[in-house]
Amino acid sequence: MRINFGHTPDAELTYGAWSHDGTQRTAAGTLMPQVGPATGAYSVIDNNIANGDIIVVKEGAIVVGYGTYSDNIAVETTIHADGIVADTAFRLTVGSSDDDAYNNMVVSVTDVSGRDTRARRVTNYVGSTKTVTVDSDFMFPLAENDVVRIWADTYSQTAGAAAIADIADAVWEETMQDHNSTGTTGLQLLMANGGRY
Repeated sequence: MRINFGHTPDAELTYGAWSHDGTQRTAAGTLMPQVGPATGAYSVIDNNIANGDIIVVKEGAIVVGYGTYSDNIAVETTIHADGIVADTAFRLTVGSSDDDAYNNMVVSVTDVSGRDTRARRVTNYVGSTKTVTVDSDFMFPLAENDVVRIWADTYSQTAGAAAIADIADAVWEETMQDHNSTGTTGLQLLMANGGRY
């Protein structure tokens, strides 16, 4: 299982892993190497860990990150120091170099100042700049070091005008008999038509 972590470039990071019942999976103090010089991207493959294990990352004696391992996460990182592009676009500290790698996946961002978390759909990803574009704004100002998780599952349908048109067609093509319960728009339309279908 791969563990990825974004932090200050050229730090000496270590980690440890424990199961939910406290059984140690990987000894505390195990080195987490940086991927390339001065990248701030740290990664290690650890076949001892499993879904639900607790991972603690330290720089020296100071805890700099922790969380629950999930193999359903494509990447867990932060927003880059100069990563705010727009309300609906930001740059990752660590991410794939392949264009469209995260398209149509769910991305959640946790506001480090307010601890608010919101999820959106990734509509575009540019690997060369690690820029994520989402379908709508997060409703809080994005900031450096906000925590980003991109989930490996994708939406079953792509976003866009075609999906919206399909939904609208399905709604307007429904028969009124199926939607005439008390207090519904269907009943109001029925009544406006003199009670005739």
